[in-house]
Amino acid sequence: MSHIFISYSHSDSVYAHKLAKALKRAGFSVWIDEKIEEGEQWFTTITKAITDSAAIIVIMSSQAEESEWVQKEILLAKREEKPIFPLLLEGKDFDLLIDIQHIDVKNGKLPKSNFYDRLGKLSPRRQSLRTPTPTGSLDTLADENALLPKTAELENALTKIIAGLNLIDRFTDKVSKPHSTEPRKYKTQASQEDGTLVIKSVIYPEIRRTANDLHLNEWDDMRYQALSEKTFRNFEQYNNLDKELPMLSIDEKVRIKQRMEQIKQELCKDFREMKVIYEKTLNVILDDHYSLYFTCAPPIEK
Repeated sequence: MSHIFISYSHSDSVYAHKLAKALKRAGFSVWIDEKIEEGEQWFTTITKAITDSAAIIVIMSSQAEESEWVQKEILLAKREEKPIFPLLLEGKDFDLLIDIQHIDVKNGKLPKSNFYDRLGKLSPRRQSLRTPTPTGSLDTLADENALLPKTAELENALTKIIAGLNLIDRFTDKVSKPHSTEPRKYKTQASQEDGTLVIKSVIYPEIRRTANDLHLNEWDDMRYQALSEKTFRNFEQYNNLDKELPMLSIDEKVRIKQRMEQIKQELCKDFREMKVIYEKTLNVILDDHYSLYFTCAPPIEK
């Protein structure tokens, strides 16, 4: 059976494995790089996996765009003329895939049912856990929460928390270093290691949380989804305005800076509400870095 190959950055491994589980549940054979045995030649193994695949799914994020392996996998897929399905988890479209319409999976959501139907035309499907709708047709993963086990709900929440903490880091970068693309190292940093949320600090003890550690009863997914979509939208607007600033006249800069300050304060308010949700769900107290005291302070008049 031809498999579906998943290309992703290891920074996005929680979402990649969540997607792989959903694909398997829908009856697909999935290849993900955890199948590489110790001692194997990585490039040879990946090349064969792409050559033998029915389609390639690329999980797009800022980290994936910087990944040499992800870029090589895309080029290999193009060389082999494989169908490519880009999923935008975070960030922007890849230049290499600008000619292919992406599917929006921001905030860790899974693709809708028609995505699996499109894959089904390329790769045979086993008998799966698809459930009949009232009309008698098969609705493949149309309702994510109805089909996925409790574990998937936990993983979904953890994916969203990691994405949110990383967005706060990016926002802090943008406010503290306008017009710069160079990442900044903080005393506190959130990252993902093998599906585990890791928050490292030079002041406080390291925090580690897996999906099973979450207090799901404290997780308000509907409220969080609304907050998350709003912050992603506002951050993109803030980022775009920041890029325009160097090219504007003095008068235009004043007007744009005022608008950016308004957006910044909206982001600060929403990020702080998200931080409260994180602390309750993770059962931790996050340090001042995520309270944004300095980032959200009003600008000093010169």
